[in-house]
Amino acid sequence: GRLGSETAQAKLSVNSTGLDEIRPALAALSPGTRIPVLLEGRASFNGAISGPLDALTTRGRLELENFDSELMPLELSATRGAAGHASEKKLQRIHWDSLVADLTYSPSLISLQNGVLRRGGAGVHFSASAGLRNGTLDEHSSQVSLTLHLQDAALDDLQVLTGLDYPLTGSMTADIRASGTPADLHGSGDVLVTKLVAYGEPFRLFRCHLRFAGKGVQLSNILLSHNGSRLTGSYAYNFGDRTFRFDLTGDNIDLATLRRFQLPRLAVEGKAAFHLAGSGTAEAPVLNGRLDLRKLVLNQEKVGSMNFSAETRGAELALRGRSNFESASLVVDGKVQLRGDWPGQMRLQFAHLDFDPLVRAYLRGQLTGHSSIAGTVDVHGPFRRPRDLIVTGIASQLSVELQDVKLQNEGPVRFGMDAETARVQQFHLVGANTDVFLKGNVGVAGEHALDLHAHGRFNLKMLQAYNPDIIAEGPATFSMDVGGVMA
Repeated sequence: GRLGSETAQAKLSVNSTGLDEIRPALAALSPGTRIPVLLEGRASFNGAISGPLDALTTRGRLELENFDSELMPLELSATRGAAGHASEKKLQRIHWDSLVADLTYSPSLISLQNGVLRRGGAGVHFSASAGLRNGTLDEHSSQVSLTLHLQDAALDDLQVLTGLDYPLTGSMTADIRASGTPADLHGSGDVLVTKLVAYGEPFRLFRCHLRFAGKGVQLSNILLSHNGSRLTGSYAYNFGDRTFRFDLTGDNIDLATLRRFQLPRLAVEGKAAFHLAGSGTAEAPVLNGRLDLRKLVLNQEKVGSMNFSAETRGAELALRGRSNFESASLVVDGKVQLRGDWPGQMRLQFAHLDFDPLVRAYLRGQLTGHSSIAGTVDVHGPFRRPRDLIVTGIASQLSVELQDVKLQNEGPVRFGMDAETARVQQFHLVGANTDVFLKGNVGVAGEHALDLHAHGRFNLKMLQAYNPDIIAEGPATFSMDVGGVMA
């Protein structure tokens, strides 16, 4: 063909197994152009070049196989545009199986239409165009248009592209339309995620309607489904000023199906429902909500129901909890300042509280009577740093029956926790042939340092509560000091 005039046209056919072969030609046609692709397979382009030499237009079919893309992740933070920040970002490299698209390129426009991008079982169907200024994309003035259909795209890959890193996996299907400039993109679409695992918890599906404008993202008509449980509502976040707004409702939540509620020694059953609304920033949030726990069962023992509420007044969050147990009571009250490290205090008051499920969790033998405890627990300190909270407690009444041996406290039981160490300041338990004193500390983090001291006498019959195969009876006097660390 011939080039050089408005009507001149030359056919172009390129086949390559390495883009290094065509970089010199591209540099001659468009100096400074960088191809963000590393080719391991085959590349081909069949089309035509037309127009004057100083403003060539290329149109044709582009096909790539077995290649990697190198792109900057989308910057979703308030620091975008800071001096030197762009140079500090690392290119994200992602492997793709194939790409086919109808390419148009000129100094004023680049367009990929009817494109299909594949990676494993995932497919991305798209059409995109962007205005150029002398062959260069301008972040603030180039007009961009994008239509996108994702099919079974991995959340891991999408997080790499967006510069995010959350413990989420799953497969996304989405239809999205967007337009605007790269710095101020607007769009909307519908999103469906299946095989979702969030923070180690599997969910059946997540779907929502998505809207975004600049650095703001809104999710509406949210539905998160988990074994008959449902979470619905809306959520919005601005990555520029880091403000958020949400209104979420959960109902018919089956605690027995949630992995986070299943501890190695404690099986939790029951139903939960909640409503939670919030706005503001992480530094100055406004939170209001309610949590209802119904038909709680711990280690196959019925407990009852419990209601909690949270209400923000100015910078202060008021917490309130009340039980509806058959013969026991649990009252929770607290206040937390939602500024800084969230300094606050909380008090738990309980009476006739049955702790049989906890005893059974650590003792293999059968309880021969119900346990009971009454007292208070006070918590104060920075609630944003739970490890630095200080806990003090007093049990005015404690009783339990093991292997027909009735035990109860003699004087108040004093305990607490601080500096990641659980402490027993006073513990005196008496019963038939039993008179036990205990005090000391146990580390709950790190090497779990031990400093325990116990003495007195105990009924050997109680050993069967620890191991039913032990047969013994009568009193035994002991004195014990334990130090070191737990493996």
